[in-house]
Amino acid sequence: MKNKIPIEKRLFLSLEQTSKIVREKVSEYLRSQDLKITFIQWLCLYEIYNSNGITQKNLAKALSKEEASVSRTIKKIISYQLIFKKKSIDDKKSYQLHLSHSGLAFINEHASKIHKLYKMVFSAIHEKELHVISNILKRINKKNDTKQE
Repeated sequence: MKNKIPIEKRLFLSLEQTSKIVREKVSEYLRSQDLKITFIQWLCLYEIYNSNGITQKNLAKALSKEEASVSRTIKKIISYQLIFKKKSIDDKKSYQLHLSHSGLAFINEHASKIHKLYKMVFSAIHEKELHVISNILKRINKKNDTKQE
């Protein structure tokens, strides 16, 4: 007789599978367009677009990634001339990240197409359900966020 898998484990595995599907779809699109950026680079670029002037530390937190990993990713995106760093006015030890003109053009060209991929992956879920799921996941993340500001 098989052991019943706890709902929490099934949920975790489903979330992992869904994340993998999204990563694969976006990565496939980026490759099909002969674009030189990876999925994580896209996430960084898009977050910088949405939060112009974000610091590397806050970018890492927003993406739930290690700062060292984000640092390597940022260096790569800078080498593509899609973003640039500017010393923070408030904190001389940190840098703010900004899109370059070519970075903005890149976002303008590809963001809507990538957004359609997200919509396709989640098309089996009604809009209202998406909001419920999103709010539940936010609550879980907030309750279990162990990193201090």
